[in-house]
Amino acid sequence: GSRLFYVTNVGVGEVDLADPAEPVEVRFASLVKEGDGSWSAADCYTGCEEGSLSSARMRPFDVGGGRAFIADGADLIVVSLLGDGFEVEGVLPMGAVIEALRYDRGLLFLNLADGAGVVLRSAPGESPYVFGTHGLHDWVEELASGYERVYRLRGNRIEIAEVVQP
Repeated sequence: GSRLFYVTNVGVGEVDLADPAEPVEVRFASLVKEGDGSWSAADCYTGCEEGSLSSARMRPFDVGGGRAFIADGADLIVVSLLGDGFEVEGVLPMGAVIEALRYDRGLLFLNLADGAGVVLRSAPGESPYVFGTHGLHDWVEELASGYERVYRLRGNRIEIAEVVQP
């Protein structure tokens, strides 16, 4: 069936949408930052209230290549979605807050708060590494269009602009 991955202020989860009228939570893991700065995923289904992700705000994330890429401040957390549980594969400090990210065909595009556009290569079985830079900031911010409007996520808001034909 169809699967949906989601991120909360506590952790990451998966829902089975085979029957959209009756979605079923398959698994959930609390993401916990350890004292040494590393991250772990603690599988749980109830009472996951001890996650370490910073604040309850919406955070940038995307899914691709069997992984979830989750921004937490200036940290990029890479979580494996394969297998029965979630596993933190690693954390990549970016040096500036990650404002937006998008995964596309093995590349991860990041917009950083300092204005930089960073491209990471993310091949299965390898840790992501810096591959280059980009100038596609609106696309990374999930600029979308439809019904004569353009949409993009900004923090906890959705900005909507009407497209006017001259």
